[in-house]
Amino acid sequence: MVSTEGATRACQPEICASYPRDSCVHEVFTAVAAGRPGAVALIEGDRELTYGDVDARTNQIARRMQQLGVVPGSVVGFLSVRCIDTLLGWLAALKCGAIYMPLDPSYPIQALEHPIGEANPVVIFAQRSHFDIQQTILGRQAHDLEHEWSEAEHLSDAPLPEIGAATDAAYVMYTSGSTGRPKGVLVTHRGILRLNVGQELLTLDAADCTLFAASLTFDVCTRDVWGALLNGGRLAIVSGTRVSVHELADAIVSYDVTVFNTTAALFHLLVEHSLETLGRLRVLIVGGDVMSVPRALEAVRAHPTLNLYNAYGPTENATISTWFRVPAEGWGDGPVPIGRALSNSSAYVLDDQRRPVAAGEAGTLWVGGDGVALGYLKRPDLTCERFCIDPFRAEVDARMYNTGDLARLRADGNIEFIGRQDRQVKIAGKRIELDEIEHVIRQNTDVADAAVVLQHRGGDDKRIIAFAAAVSTAARLRLTQALALQLRETLPEHMIPAALHILDELPITTNGKIDRAALIARAVVDVPAQRVVDDPHEDIESRLIAIWKAALKIERVGRTDNFFDLGGRSLQILEVHAELRRTIAPDIAVIELFRRPTIANLAAYLKSGGASDTEAMTAAKDRAAQQKRALARARSQRTKTAR
Repeated sequence: MVSTEGATRACQPEICASYPRDSCVHEVFTAVAAGRPGAVALIEGDRELTYGDVDARTNQIARRMQQLGVVPGSVVGFLSVRCIDTLLGWLAALKCGAIYMPLDPSYPIQALEHPIGEANPVVIFAQRSHFDIQQTILGRQAHDLEHEWSEAEHLSDAPLPEIGAATDAAYVMYTSGSTGRPKGVLVTHRGILRLNVGQELLTLDAADCTLFAASLTFDVCTRDVWGALLNGGRLAIVSGTRVSVHELADAIVSYDVTVFNTTAALFHLLVEHSLETLGRLRVLIVGGDVMSVPRALEAVRAHPTLNLYNAYGPTENATISTWFRVPAEGWGDGPVPIGRALSNSSAYVLDDQRRPVAAGEAGTLWVGGDGVALGYLKRPDLTCERFCIDPFRAEVDARMYNTGDLARLRADGNIEFIGRQDRQVKIAGKRIELDEIEHVIRQNTDVADAAVVLQHRGGDDKRIIAFAAAVSTAARLRLTQALALQLRETLPEHMIPAALHILDELPITTNGKIDRAALIARAVVDVPAQRVVDDPHEDIESRLIAIWKAALKIERVGRTDNFFDLGGRSLQILEVHAELRRTIAPDIAVIELFRRPTIANLAAYLKSGGASDTEAMTAAKDRAAQQKRALARARSQRTKTAR
C-alpha cells in the first residue's frame, strides 16, 4: 500500500455531488425527454428535432440496428460528419447496449484501417458522400446511413427494454499512439454522466444552447453533445468541415448560444477577431492546450458576466479532469491554472513512487474518480502501464490514470500545468505522439533513420518538423517528393509535419542517441534561402503576401508558393481568413483559401470576383435568413421556457 501521508495537502480532494451514478446515458436522456417532449433538442440549419422526436427516432433506429446484427457490447462505427443523423445513430447504438465509434471521413484510408481492424465493428454506417471511401476499407460492406435511417421509420418507436450498466463502455475513441498504433480509449456511461450531470462548479440547464463545432473524433464532443442533451438544453450543430472564426461568431449570434467549448488556439483567435461575440455567452470552456494569460484576462475583463473556464483532461478520463474559472482580478502569478478536480473526481500530483509531493514541487499529474476509462481496447499491457488502483480512495475498485504531464500544486490549492514528460504534444487541441510520425517515416525503404521534433516559436505557433536520413544519395533524391506524398496518404492532416528535411545522416550525441536538440536548433519552415522566390506582380499580391507572412511567421513568401508547403495548417488558414475579411474581402468563404493555396491564384480570384459576387451575395442572404429563423426560434423557445 502506498503511503497516503500528506495526501490531504498535496492531492486534490474529491467534491461529492449527486448525479445518476448507476444509470446509463440513454436512460437519463429518456427521462429528460419524457419531461420535455416538445422542447427543441437538436438544431442544424433549418432542421429541428424535439426531445420527443429524438427519443422516438432513436428507438426506431435502434431496432433497425438490431436487425443488422447489433447486440449489447457490439462496436458500431460511424464514418460521418457532424450532423443530426450522426447523433441519432450514437444514441440509438447506446439504446442497443452497444459502443459507438466515430471515424473521421477526412482521414486517409490507411489511418482508418487500424482502428477498424482492431475494434472490429459489427456494422459501419457511412454517409453517401463517404460511402465509396468506406467500401475500400478492409473489404467491408458499408451501410448507407441515410437509407437505413429511412428504413427505420417503418419500425416501432416504442421504448426498448433497458439494456446496459453504468460501467459499460459507451464509446471508443482513438488517440495517437507512440508505437505507430493509435490507442482506442473505452469511455463508460458513468464517465459521460459524471462529466455532464450534477457538476457543482458548472451547471447547464434547459435554458442553455450549446454550440457544437468540434470534430466527432475530438473528445470535447462528449461535453458538447451530452452536456446539452442530458440537461434538457438545445444543441446547435455547425455544419461543414471548414468552419471559420466568423462563421463561429455568426452561429453564436444566430442560435443565441450560451455555452461553447473550444480549444485554446481557437479561443485566442476569437478574442483577437470577435471579442464582442464572446459577451453573448454565459459559459466558455477552453482546453486542449495552454491558455494565453493576456487573452484570458482580455476576455473576462471585457465581459464581466462571462464564465470562462480553463479546462484540462485526457480522453482517458472522459474529456475534462480539472477546471479553473478565470477571475477578472487575476490569480496572482504564473500561467492560468488548470484548477481543481471536478465533482466525483480526483487529481493528484505524485512523485516517481506515487507519493504526494509538497505544494510548489513538480510531480506527475494523476487523475481519478468516476471519469476514468476502462482502458485501451485490446491493449492490456498498455492499460496496466497507465491505469492502476487509486490508493487514496476507500473504494476497492477505485482507479486512477497517469496523464504523463508534469504539474505542481499552488499554495492556493489550484494545480498548475508544467508540460509533458514524454514525446507527446498538443497542437490546436489535438494530441499527437511524435513517435507515431517517426514510425510512419521509417516504413519507407529509402529511409535509414528518422526523427521528428516540435518547433515552438511562441504563443500558439507550434509546428512538427520531420528529418529523414536517406540510405543513399539516389534515395535522397527520391525521398524529397515521395515521402511527403506518403505522409499525406497515411496520416491525418493535423499530424503531417509542417516541414520535411532529407539529410545524409542525423546528428548523434556522445552517447549515441539522436541529437534532437541539434535538430530543433536547425528546424526551419521558411522557404530555403537558395530557392528563387517569385516577387509579387501587383499590389493585391503584396498585401496577400504580408498577411501570409504574419500568419506563418516567415520572412520569404513567393507568389507561386503553396500555403501548405510553407507549413500552413487549418489554424493559420483561419487567421488568414479573418484578416482577409477585415482588410480585403469581407465576404470570402474560408473554403476558397483551401481551393486556392497560392498567392497568384488567390489574388486572381479576388481581382475577378470569381463567382464570389453572386455566391457571396447568395450566401450572405442565406446566412441572414438562417439567422432570422434561428433567432425567432430562440425567442419562441425562451418564451415557452418562461411560461
